[in-house]
Amino acid sequence: MSRMTATLLVGLLSVGCKMKEDQFVDQYAEAYCEWVDNCGKLTEQFGTLDDCLTNRTVFAQAELTPAGCNFSPKAAKSCVSDVRDNESCNINSAMPEACTKVSSCYGDTGL
Repeated sequence: MSRMTATLLVGLLSVGCKMKEDQFVDQYAEAYCEWVDNCGKLTEQFGTLDDCLTNRTVFAQAELTPAGCNFSPKAAKSCVSDVRDNESCNINSAMPEACTKVSSCYGDTGL
């Protein structure tokens, strides 16, 4: 069983459970990278799957779930689901609105 398939299976099993922040970060990164790969843009955008997973994990931790912000498990589930369900291969449509609601301070630049 591939790493991506195993992770997706774990993600599906956790649908009925309250998503935790660390679960969200992993599931977001994997869903995003699977989406990019299915669109045939993985190599162009990131090079390798591992590079994509690292990039999206860092992004999710820094931008979607920054320290000191309130985390919304409901928005997190919607975000991952929306990324997985994205049928467009337009890289500009990769950030569903639900993802901007995962934390209480998304987009807060501190200014």
